[in-house]
Amino acid sequence: MVRMLDILAEYLKYRQFPFQRL
Repeated sequence: MVRMLDILAEYLKYRQFPFQRL
């Protein structure tokens, strides 16, 4: 469950920035 929170935090971080990593 802790991992889910970590992934969620990263997801929200990416959502703020443009999703143009590739």
